[in-house]
Amino acid sequence: NRNKELVEMITSKEVFIDNLSHEINTPLTSIIGYSELLEKANCTDEQKQKFLKYIQQESKRINDIHKKLLLLSYKKKADFDAKHIEVINVFSEIEKLVRFKLEENNINLQINSSLKTIYGDETLIIMSISNLISNAINVSKNGSRIIVNAFEDNNNKYIQVIDEGQGISKENIRKIVEPFYRVDKARSRKNGGAGLGLPICQSIMELHNGNMKIDSELGKGSIFTLEFPNM
Repeated sequence: NRNKELVEMITSKEVFIDNLSHEINTPLTSIIGYSELLEKANCTDEQKQKFLKYIQQESKRINDIHKKLLLLSYKKKADFDAKHIEVINVFSEIEKLVRFKLEENNINLQINSSLKTIYGDETLIIMSISNLISNAINVSKNGSRIIVNAFEDNNNKYIQVIDEGQGISKENIRKIVEPFYRVDKARSRKNGGAGLGLPICQSIMELHNGNMKIDSELGKGSIFTLEFPNM
């Protein structure tokens, strides 16, 4: 059993490194290619602006991956600012963060909250919920809706993000919290995702001594539930 565990651990690390290499190499290749075009080609001002925009987008993507990897690697060892925070303020900030993406995709966000406060690191809680909503937007069709429920039950506090997307198979549910794993690789790359949002949510919940539960069925959407201990 120990040998099997070691083999699985080595395999997992190899997959992680392969995926990380791919995620970094893809935007780097674009940056190099567009910078060479700017240097060598007789470009119009319009083309230059277009190439510079691509370079900026891909640079931001690498920076985003870097920040998220740091969080995954080091945040567990660091102190975080836990306190009682107003849930209404959390959702107000989240709506600002996702508003443009919602409007761009013509998706309605419906928030139903009976929670007044929640205990934790406000920045990390906002990051976890906004990650789930962004993920829901990526898998939702234009004109659909995303529902967020916040409530207390059995001495725990819960925040749910419900989408009307294509759903996730039972096999993939186990894998989607692995860094860089994507159910729909083509869709995620198109949207600039690196497959780090859900692993980060999982890490954030571990920091809060909580849990993230995923309920989904193909063709029927998904429910992501963040469970916080009542403190």
